[in-house]
Amino acid sequence: MSINIIENAISKLANNMRRYAEENINFKRMFLVDKEESIHNLDRSFESVLEAFHSLYDVDKKNYDYFEYGDTSLIILMRNAIHHKNHDLFHSWNEYMQLKGGLEKHLGAEFLLFNHQMPKAIIVMRQYYKLEDFLHKLTLDVNSVYYDEKFCKNNQKHLNSFNRDLKFEKMIIQSKSEGYPLKQVYINVVPILISAILRVFKDLNGRGVSFIGFDAEVYLKAFTTDIEVNLDILEFNKIKILL
Repeated sequence: MSINIIENAISKLANNMRRYAEENINFKRMFLVDKEESIHNLDRSFESVLEAFHSLYDVDKKNYDYFEYGDTSLIILMRNAIHHKNHDLFHSWNEYMQLKGGLEKHLGAEFLLFNHQMPKAIIVMRQYYKLEDFLHKLTLDVNSVYYDEKFCKNNQKHLNSFNRDLKFEKMIIQSKSEGYPLKQVYINVVPILISAILRVFKDLNGRGVSFIGFDAEVYLKAFTTDIEVNLDILEFNKIKILL
């Protein structure tokens, strides 16, 4: 694979990361003007980052094992699930609550929202998805009509890496011990995405691959020296749906 193709994929990913950050900045202002547009803009921008990460994987997979780690494999599998969309899973918290009647359906219910720790971050962007959706689509842990063996042929390996690296099992145990049904448990995917990009960018930089263009140069520094994600530490919030 030509090194130029990998460098182009890095540039595309960095550009989409910047656009997603800008959508986060604009979200609250836009939400007051047009709720539906603001949510769709944010979610589609996030999905464009997933697509760009997958493009990098496509051109670099012979050089690096993206399925060795929970963070990189989850991002690729999540992208595939959203890209093919032969199911009704992976609606963001904002979309489900604000656009699909979630607030009305769950009036009085309490939700558990998990984050992986980002110790240096002043503000952590949030893209919450149901933990149950990952179990339905990506593993054998749930007896689900959505599960596709061909789609996830290495399901046990992935589940093991999610439990080991992302603490899925720990989330499930805590949720059950506190009486939360899995449909009321959400996970913020942004720290996992950032961890995956950190991992890959450091490897690419170590291999001497160039980061070309303003966005790529900015994110090279940020994702090799400035940002940290601690996947071993889970943080959580509890939100109750009130009138």
